[in-house]
Amino acid sequence: MKQVSLTFSMLLFIAFFNACSVKSNINVSSPDKKVELTFENNEEGLTYQLNRNNEVLVGVSSISILPNIPVKILNTEINSVDTKWNPVWGGQFSEIKDFYNEIVIHIEVGGKTGKLLSRVYNDGVGFRFELDNVTAEDQLDFYAEYNLASNDVFYYTVGEHPPVGPVAIGSLSDEQAKLSKMLLPIVVEKSNKNHLSFLESDLYSSKGFSTMTMNFNKESGTLVSSSKPKYISEKVVTPWKVILFGDSAGDLVTSTVTVNLAAPCEIENTDWIKPGKTMWDWRVHGYTTPDGFVYGINTESYKRFINFADKKGIEYFLIDASWYKSATKGYFELTPELDLEAVIAYAEDKDVELILYYDRKFGEYGDKELFPYFQSLGMHGIKYGFMGEQCSVFS
Repeated sequence: MKQVSLTFSMLLFIAFFNACSVKSNINVSSPDKKVELTFENNEEGLTYQLNRNNEVLVGVSSISILPNIPVKILNTEINSVDTKWNPVWGGQFSEIKDFYNEIVIHIEVGGKTGKLLSRVYNDGVGFRFELDNVTAEDQLDFYAEYNLASNDVFYYTVGEHPPVGPVAIGSLSDEQAKLSKMLLPIVVEKSNKNHLSFLESDLYSSKGFSTMTMNFNKESGTLVSSSKPKYISEKVVTPWKVILFGDSAGDLVTSTVTVNLAAPCEIENTDWIKPGKTMWDWRVHGYTTPDGFVYGINTESYKRFINFADKKGIEYFLIDASWYKSATKGYFELTPELDLEAVIAYAEDKDVELILYYDRKFGEYGDKELFPYFQSLGMHGIKYGFMGEQCSVFS
């Protein structure tokens, strides 16, 4: 479980007669003093700049929660946290250090009060807004620009297709950006060889928000991210927008900033959670082996997967879509070539645990009935596909 202990807290109060017309600079550094995050609030709005080792990582960039509405800074609060926690699934680490300096900027925007929280780690920063007394009429958009040098290059993913890049910031146009949707994370290699990544954390605590979208703003010449809620509650908490940085791309992979920013585990007993590797059938359909066997959605194919998993010490086998032809309330019509009971028994004999797929494209079984049914089959996990925007509703 993640436990946060406050080791140092200092309040700084800054008074303004008119924060929109009075220039204000607010600075916070990382614990190792190598990273500096600077905020400025003036007539053009609230901006941030990110430096590392006295070099600019991200130049002056806009950040906002209500578009084109001036922000008034009421006061600021600086906190320092240095603690450790043990993750449920260690992955690379059995113990994670949560070590950062945080600045909380208390704001008034559009007649509403709130906060902009910014945490500065030695290898990353996170931004989050909290806003009170929000109504359905408010056009919320957690918007941030990433002002990079024109010769910086970036890479991004496009779903199942090969990643795109390197793309030079100076060569990017709106037309190019529209050719393919930029998906997270965005990875940047700067001309000084610093590496950055733009992503987010803790959508779990941000009810109504979907994954942030990335685009290119031709007017400002910057990459931009936007996070808009699908529905609004009176108290709004946005996801964390995250910028990771390091000397190499590998440093981005080993960073723990995103998990430190994520909500703590609320499950009291986690003994039943057993992470592991899995075989997966979907991309092998139609493949012909050297001995002439053709993989498909059938009993023999799945037994061969289970044999391989057993031989290689792979804990799970995921049976993906099309194991059933249709679904109605409380009933699945199985694919004729598949004897699911035989596969379950075979996997149990080989000590390979099964994960089963479900989506609503071929009918609705019913969620209340689905999970007990999968449990009765002896499934150890479920892959619930094509949830779309309903993910935020179910969370």
